[in-house]
This record gives sequence, C-alpha cells and structure tokens, in this order.
Amino acid sequence: MVTVLPSGGTSVPSAPPQVATPVFTPGSGSNVPVSVTIGCATTNAAIYYTLDGSVPTTNSLLYTNAVNLTNASTVRAVAFTNGWTPSVAALAYYGPPTATANAQVTRSVDITSPTAPLVAFRLTPGTNAACLAVMETLPTGLAASNVTAGGIYLRATTSWSGGRSLELTRRR
Repeated sequence: MVTVLPSGGTSVPSAPPQVATPVFTPGSGSNVPVSVTIGCATTNAAIYYTLDGSVPTTNSLLYTNAVNLTNASTVRAVAFTNGWTPSVAALAYYGPPTATANAQVTRSVDITSPTAPLVAFRLTPGTNAACLAVMETLPTGLAASNVTAGGIYLRATTSWSGGRSLELTRRR
C-alpha cells in the first residue's frame, strides 16, 4: 500500500464528501401506471437512472422530469456532482406486488488474518428470486479497507453494499 501525502504535509488528506442518496416519490412498491420523481438533498447534483435495475453511470439516462412507468420496472438512481464521491445507488420496484421469495444469506468471519478480520457474504436466492443488493452496517470502531467484487464502503455511514467480501480494520 502506498500512502500519498500532500506536498510539505504530514497528514493524510480526507476523502471528498459523498453525494446524498436519491429518493423516489412515490416509494418502492407502488403499482403501475405511476409517475415517479427522483430527488437528491445535495444541491446541484445530477441524477442518472436506469429502468432495468442496473447500476447507473454518467452514461445512463439523465433525470430531468418525472419518469412515467406503464410496465413493471426496477429503477435505480445515482447522483453525481464534481469533486464529490457519487451517491449510493437507490433502488425501487414499481409494478404488481411481488411474491415473497426465500433467500439465504450467509456471513462468515475469518479472524485468523494477521491484519484484520475478513468478512465474506454469500447469497443463495430461492426459486424465482434474484439478489439486487446486500448491505451490512459495520460496528463502531471498524472500517472497511478492502472490498471485493464490486462492493462499495461508505465511511460516513459505516455501511457496505454489494461485493462478496470485505476486510475490516480497527480505526485509530
């Protein structure tokens, strides 16, 4: 690991602030047809969204007006602004009520690592089920230092989502 310090400085620079997570109105679970608005508490943040449940990028659809949905859709939205860390992806489903589907989430902790515990997650969806998101909130005093398989760690909320595993370190 390489630590980069500012010129002439001895402290590690702080991470940029994170854009607030977008909010859907009406919330997830509403039936179609429906007109969905997407808002963000971060001033001047640009919101990008998808209608297929994939994670939006700045190449996705730019939100400018309410999104009219006539068919069942899984909407995801991410907000961006210059110099900030993008928001967490918000997720909402609109359509007929979904049937309950069983899924098994297994978490294992390997405490034999010489540097910090390693937490691994495994999701086994039941029949007709798919995993869209897994989130874990870390206990006070721990922070993620290595997140794999597309996961995201949010230092501000000490929460982790996605990915298959993360490594924890004690905060100093």
